Amino acid sequence: MASFTGGFKREHGRLRYGALAAVNHGSHYGFVEQGVVFSSLQPGLATLLVRNDGQVEMTTWQPDDERRLAGLRHARQNGVALIDIGPGGVPRIGPLVGRWARATGRDRPTSAERTLRAGACLVEQTGRRFLVYGYFSTATPRAMARVFLAYGCRYAMHLDMNALEHTYLALYPPAGAQRGVEHLVPGMAVLDKSQGSTLLPRFLGFADDRDFFYLTARKDPP
Repeated sequence: MASFTGGFKREHGRLRYGALAAVNHGSHYGFVEQGVVFSSLQPGLATLLVRNDGQVEMTTWQPDDERRLAGLRHARQNGVALIDIGPGGVPRIGPLVGRWARATGRDRPTSAERTLRAGACLVEQTGRRFLVYGYFSTATPRAMARVFLAYGCRYAMHLDMNALEHTYLALYPPAGAQRGVEHLVPGMAVLDKSQGSTLLPRFLGFADDRDFFYLTARKDPP
């Protein structure tokens, strides 16, 4: 039904400053695909995970979460939480968001912190859960967190940044014999390809050097 780009490349996925930078080789961001651990999940990092039963979670990985690995199908870490749960179970802006530039090393601690960014969050309302993808044409991490908080998100994390290539999202509505493609921003269409009259959507139609998330229609139990 949809796909969107994941987080930073692994070569960029580590913290350069702060307490987390001093442990676990810079707290190098981890990821798991189809149950295979390609990079170890590190404590203290924002994590989007999919359990073997298909349930999606977003959480800050803890040391004792290692026991959960056997029950995970996918997982992706990318920096620290934009929103997490504070005292009393109330969502709050993550305590490291204000020091994002120094913590991640991906931003300069100046006005240049405002740039194209993407993030994801989970919203829980009236017994239902929603995965929200956020596209920010120009924002700081703190601005992202404030917007996600205003939408009622209980947890949020940063994805990638700086270009349409890195913030790509596409929906795939039915379109007759071909697969339809609708992009979040029209300029993202340049990332797709074609072969003759056949459209080849990014991620689905050809290999790409970026990891990505995909969403499929849920099949309700009989």
